[in-house]
Amino acid sequence: MSKLLRALQPYRARLERDLTTALHLQERSAVGGHVAVAALLALMLHDELETAHLAAWVGGILLACGFRAWNSWRFSRIEPARVAMRDQWLHSASILACGLAWSLGFVLVMPQLEVLSRAIVILILAGLSSAAVVTLSARVSSFAFFASAMMVPAVLSLAVRGSATERTLAGLGVVSLGFGFVSCLKARSLTLGTLLQRYRNEQMVHDLAVAKKSMSEALQRSETANKAKSEFLANMSHEVRTPMNGVLGMAELLGQSELRPDQREMLAILQSSGRDLLSILDDVLDLSKIEGDRYDFVQEPFELPQLLDELAGRHAVEAEEKGLEFVYDASIELPDTILGDASRIRQSLHSLLDNAVKFTDRGVVLFQVRALQGGPDGTTLEATIQDQGHGIPADQIESVFESFTQVDGSATRKHGGAGLGLTIARRVIELMGGTIEIESELGKGSRFVVKVPVEVQGRPRALATPGSAVLLAPPTEGTRRLAARLESSGLKVQTLQRASDLPADGQHADWLLVDRRAATEREIEQLEHALDARLIRLIDPVLTGVAQEDEAAVLRRPFKICALRKIFLPGATTADSASELAEAGPEPTTMEVLVAEDNPTNARIAERMLTSFGMEVRIARNGREAVEAFLERPPHLIFMDVQMPELDGMAATQEIRKLEGGADIPIIALTAHAMKGYREQCLEAGMNDYFTKPLRRADLSEALRRWQTKALRRRRA
Repeated sequence: MSKLLRALQPYRARLERDLTTALHLQERSAVGGHVAVAALLALMLHDELETAHLAAWVGGILLACGFRAWNSWRFSRIEPARVAMRDQWLHSASILACGLAWSLGFVLVMPQLEVLSRAIVILILAGLSSAAVVTLSARVSSFAFFASAMMVPAVLSLAVRGSATERTLAGLGVVSLGFGFVSCLKARSLTLGTLLQRYRNEQMVHDLAVAKKSMSEALQRSETANKAKSEFLANMSHEVRTPMNGVLGMAELLGQSELRPDQREMLAILQSSGRDLLSILDDVLDLSKIEGDRYDFVQEPFELPQLLDELAGRHAVEAEEKGLEFVYDASIELPDTILGDASRIRQSLHSLLDNAVKFTDRGVVLFQVRALQGGPDGTTLEATIQDQGHGIPADQIESVFESFTQVDGSATRKHGGAGLGLTIARRVIELMGGTIEIESELGKGSRFVVKVPVEVQGRPRALATPGSAVLLAPPTEGTRRLAARLESSGLKVQTLQRASDLPADGQHADWLLVDRRAATEREIEQLEHALDARLIRLIDPVLTGVAQEDEAAVLRRPFKICALRKIFLPGATTADSASELAEAGPEPTTMEVLVAEDNPTNARIAERMLTSFGMEVRIARNGREAVEAFLERPPHLIFMDVQMPELDGMAATQEIRKLEGGADIPIIALTAHAMKGYREQCLEAGMNDYFTKPLRRADLSEALRRWQTKALRRRRA
């Protein structure tokens, strides 16, 4: 019982109210029972007792029952929360009066009763006392008051009379009273246990409701915070990209002018620093999209060799500047076209390659790509990036994929960065259904293996005629891998151990590949005279001094797929990547281009870049001016900034679409916003294409090439 009471201690005030309420709820049935028993008793004893005595006894009982009934009625009008100690006291007084009315009346009339009648009355009193266990068990004290008042005067009166029968009846009353107390204690324990369980259940329901409300409020706060964060990131992206467009755009224009070597070096640092800042900004935006489950993938066909070649070319130059050997070993038999998100694959591989070059001070960086056929999910693209850098301790391998984490997190760390590249790369690859595996040994380097399922749409083309001969001189680590790539494509590769060696008599080759690093110009000329073969010099990625007419006779490291196809595949295109096509610029046809841009610096940059392509450019400072310029003289092509005063780019586009009457002038969005959904909003507004600031000359070139034909056809129509 004590343990139960301790458990109920937190609910003490409520317990008192509920127990008092439980007592009053039983009063009506108790009063009704007492009135009925009193009436039967009067009928039974009216012949034995004097009328006055019987009337006094029964009248006292009825008066006490009336008090109990009034108190019950009064309590029923009280709100549960306002139950007080006074209500308990009044209840105790009413049941005490009722018990005394029964027992004192019996003491008064007992001398007039026969022994049998006395026994019957004692049994009636004991029965009423036992019945009170049900109605008064909520409080042991209430039962004690009632049972004691009911039985004690009657038992004492019988005990003092001295006869054996009367003492037996007194003993029976004592036993009945004791049994009633024991039963009341057990009933009270059950009552308290039931109340405790109810309190706990209600508390649990309350806690769940509070928790649900708290979770709902927390979710609402989280959604509000996420919305605020997204708006902040979008605004930050816009506010940073807008001035950076001016900085990098002007730097690119400046790079086209005559500069001293030291000035060109400072310009390169300026451009590199600006790109690094934008890269960090893009990483933060990407991480926010991934964490908010707002990361979208675009499933479009793209040319895989061009994507890989661009990555290899960029990082080969960076490796060359650090004195590293960058080995690009991509199978020539990779599929031409696959279906997927080119930008996300490029982003992930770039992060891994960037780290490999960054954390390697000497040695080799390997970039190997294969297409694994015949798996249950079709074709899997496998890319291996291996370096000879610092390596990663075994206990820190998993931490390299954690946000804002670098293995060397000290204040004196050598390499910078926000620590987001690998985090984003892994999550992006996993979201595409792929994996990233890592092996690393401290002091020896790391090896990352990326596997991504892809859908092949364009199969590779065979190089030259199977069995065509290639003579390679001399074999090095890089050229050995090149030889293996050529042999896997069906070419027959032979090697000369030294460039000074002459080929054997009768030795034939269709191509002669000579590593410029390991051969003098004299040795190359001797080999060229000794063989009736096409000479291809293998040169470094940044080697200058090669005449324009000789470019077709060189193969620059890192030996790109497109470059190999250009040499060995008849009829291959002369441009080996999209970047080269972009640099080449659009077809030399003059078009009138309207640029809607509210930032004067950005407008001037776009004007200068477009003018360099031979375009005639008009500038509109906001969306309203863009609509007016269109009405004055429709251009061939429109570059439309999205966020502008008076009338934004989307609204201006919608007005132009209404006014042009189906002419469908190409409108290209230029925006500093890079958050999810912005591209879709632009396209839904009627724009044809979308470019994110800062704008590069290559971006404008690509846009002009992409839309030039449609723009000119529309004007002729």
